[in-house]
Amino acid sequence: MGTPGGGDLPGVGGVTVTLVGTQSRTVTTNRNGDFAFTNLVKGGSYVVTPSAGSLILSPSSLKFPDLQSNQKYNDFVTRPARISGRVTTGAGAGLAGVTMTLRATIPGVYFFPQTVTTSSTGAYSFGDLLTPGTYKITPSKTHYDFSPAQQSLAGLTADQSGVNFKAALKTYTVGGVVRLGAAGLGGVTVRLTSPTPAGFTERTATTDSAGVYSFQNVPAGRTYTVTPVKPGFQFTPASKSLADLSANQIAVGFLVKAYSISGRVTRTGTTTGISAVTVSLTSPTPAGFAARTAQTSSTGYYTFTNVPAGRNYTLKPAKTGFTFSPTARSITSLSGNITAGASTSFTGTGP
Repeated sequence: MGTPGGGDLPGVGGVTVTLVGTQSRTVTTNRNGDFAFTNLVKGGSYVVTPSAGSLILSPSSLKFPDLQSNQKYNDFVTRPARISGRVTTGAGAGLAGVTMTLRATIPGVYFFPQTVTTSSTGAYSFGDLLTPGTYKITPSKTHYDFSPAQQSLAGLTADQSGVNFKAALKTYTVGGVVRLGAAGLGGVTVRLTSPTPAGFTERTATTDSAGVYSFQNVPAGRTYTVTPVKPGFQFTPASKSLADLSANQIAVGFLVKAYSISGRVTRTGTTTGISAVTVSLTSPTPAGFAARTAQTSSTGYYTFTNVPAGRNYTLKPAKTGFTFSPTARSITSLSGNITAGASTSFTGTGP
């Protein structure tokens, strides 16, 4: 004769339905909420009443004062309830696109989880809910945390509005080390940019003496570009891109583009090398390069490694009792390794 639940609502199994009047009977709904009384006397008078425990059914009973034909789909339905609310950001603006998942515990009923998505104003609602029941609402959206993480409504018997959540965009740390060879390079300005979409203000950090830099509380979900800058220095790579930031990125490292410079010091008029000659390497402008020295070997060779690219350098040999020709050599805009040759060689006259 009918289905407790009705319409698009789930059927409710295990409900006792009583028939009284010309005849009296009792049946129990099946798992789909269906029940039936058959072979009833035509013209009889009957009242059908469900007993659903904690469920509130409407109507409370159905009357058939003069039964003349089969009666189908005279449903009993639970009193429907609605749950609604908003998801907002810390600034109070609604957050669209949040997936809201509703789960329920209702004795005798299997409740399939339902999902809806918040509107442009952050609003959501679930309707036609069985009552009473215990419902749990959970929000989710990539890159966001929610407070509370879940809300539970126990014994729901009426519409419940104002079931609200606060959303907070996740933030992460971006950092790394800038190195010159194996050593960290201090004083490098590192830029963090994200021009699109609008809303992110460029940040800068400066590497410490160990070459370490760090940006804290970087908003998730954006694509960022990290670029090291220091006058007189070139870096490899020139920049790095971080797409759709979704975790801490603490190994965004860079190397100073650098080369080696080698040369030789020999006695004037011979091919014999002069040992223990101190060769200085300087580059005063732009600031940032610390002067270095190297000693020639027993065969007169010297080498500087990890020499930053792009700068201008001066080489000068010195040793007590010796004079050298030329007194200095210049290297303009270093752009590759320089091996021992005419451009880095000196001759010396002395004891």
